[in-house]
Amino acid sequence: MRQIIILSFLIVSLIISAFFIRLPYTINCSGKILPTREWIVRNADGGDIISVYNNHKTNPVYNFTNYKFDRGEIASFNFNENFEDRITVNKGDTIGYITSFLLSERLTQLKSGLNEEQAYLLALNSGEKSSLIEGAKNQYLLATQKFDQQEKNFERQKKLFDNGVIPEAEYEIALKDYELAKTDIDLAKNNQISLQTGEKPELINYTNVKISSFENEIKLLENKQKQYILIAPFDGKIITKKVALNNPEATTYHIFHLIDTTEYVVLLPIELFQRKYITKDISIEANILQGEQIETGNYIGEDQDVELTGAYKQVFIVKGCLKSSHKEIPYGIYATCTINCGDVTLFEYLKRKLKI
Repeated sequence: MRQIIILSFLIVSLIISAFFIRLPYTINCSGKILPTREWIVRNADGGDIISVYNNHKTNPVYNFTNYKFDRGEIASFNFNENFEDRITVNKGDTIGYITSFLLSERLTQLKSGLNEEQAYLLALNSGEKSSLIEGAKNQYLLATQKFDQQEKNFERQKKLFDNGVIPEAEYEIALKDYELAKTDIDLAKNNQISLQTGEKPELINYTNVKISSFENEIKLLENKQKQYILIAPFDGKIITKKVALNNPEATTYHIFHLIDTTEYVVLLPIELFQRKYITKDISIEANILQGEQIETGNYIGEDQDVELTGAYKQVFIVKGCLKSSHKEIPYGIYATCTINCGDVTLFEYLKRKLKI
């Protein structure tokens, strides 16, 4: 009887103590460490250039700019010569320039056309009619020659399109060029007639309209050209990410990649059943390079999406900020991480470990 009483007392004591004894509850996982901010400029689809900027700490959505170029365009990226031998960058530094052959060519043509129209207007206002008539004849002759070329090209492209040799897009380009050449020849003819009949006020107004049109298009393209100047959005370090350029399946490669090395974010995949144990009060410890470097951090957010791992486990991503870095962390490294969820009772600890 005495043994039963002692045994009962021990069992009751153990049950009661399970609600008072507290143990630290931790979750272990492998976390990926990234810089808080990164800016990538890359080439995609064999020609377009894409700028991607992301703040992993505060912004879950990428800021994305696509410098898309027309078919047949020759676009390239040139580093600022000051960065040929540098890897550190200051905010506001000009990293490089995207150059567009067609854009530069179009600007040259527009400025040349603007100069011609301004000279033409000056001649109109000065009354030099004979030279104007001669110039109008030359313009009409050039317009006629261009029209003949475009007409032949259009007829050739139409036959190819009808036979299914070329796509509709190329046919439409040829049609557009043909119609534009036809308009130019009409304008040149009307200009010549107007000069010969002496309708000078109408010519002056018409020339002013053309000058205004040239100036507006030049301004528009120059503003576009300014967007092709890439300026660093933060202090950081340029890193390289090698991609096999001779790989026919690789359609994208990095031109340059800038990261902020002053602060880091760790992405932690946590099994779905443990989501209820994650609070804003958790602390994080990242063990980098087998204990060579230990970093501590805190909770800053989590993804709403649930993902499936290779082991068929459902996980969600907890995001933590590493408070301070003793030294630079290799980009994209995986580290053994411990999440401290606070102290819980022995009873609660056993429930969580047994997934009850």
